[in-house]
Amino acid sequence: MTDQQALSRVLRQFARTMTGSYDITEVLYDLSGSVADVLDATAAGVALLDGEELRFVTATSDLGTDAERAQERFQDGPCLDSIRENQPVVVHDIGECHERWPGYAPVVEQLGLHAVLGIPLVLDDRRVGSLDVYSDEPRSWSDDEVNAALVLADVAAAYVVNASELLQSQRTTEQLQRALAGRVVIEQAKGVLAERARITTEEAFQRIRASARRQSVKIADVCRRVIDTDYVPD
Repeated sequence: MTDQQALSRVLRQFARTMTGSYDITEVLYDLSGSVADVLDATAAGVALLDGEELRFVTATSDLGTDAERAQERFQDGPCLDSIRENQPVVVHDIGECHERWPGYAPVVEQLGLHAVLGIPLVLDDRRVGSLDVYSDEPRSWSDDEVNAALVLADVAAAYVVNASELLQSQRTTEQLQRALAGRVVIEQAKGVLAERARITTEEAFQRIRASARRQSVKIADVCRRVIDTDYVPD
């Protein structure tokens, strides 16, 4: 079921973000987290196109990260199909999709994820990437849920494309490289903090994110501080 209040809150947040600085990595982290919250999903992730291949950029949890990495490794799955078909790919039970995605589907099922929603990130026929939403049990995605995911995906696609155009000298492929570089810093900081504080990597990211918000700085800045110093966010 779609949380309409959460959806409205997220849209207002994105509207404010569009008037600020363009940090693609943080926007896509916010997108995946927001979609998971709005749809009450187990996990969500975002991948961007690099030529004809999808490259994993963000995920809301380690579980989502593993699923997105599988899709990147095998280059099959609902994300790729949603981009190719330019429409949502709705999967009620991944166990029924082994023939369709022989590499991706068995891995996702072994992870304990059973339903997937693939949403294309497209702006004016310009393909940007795709958004995946995961459930840890078979799920009949409603039209309202699919439409809510489409709305957020459209906002994110516009953000990525407009960021590229506003920066003029940078193209979408360069934005992808920035996003991937940002992901590396974030993943490294999560690992460092998790070991330092003896917590999970998911808890580590939540601390990093909360610290960035309290200080009104970028997530990447907090991550670099964690990596370069002995800083431990509360």
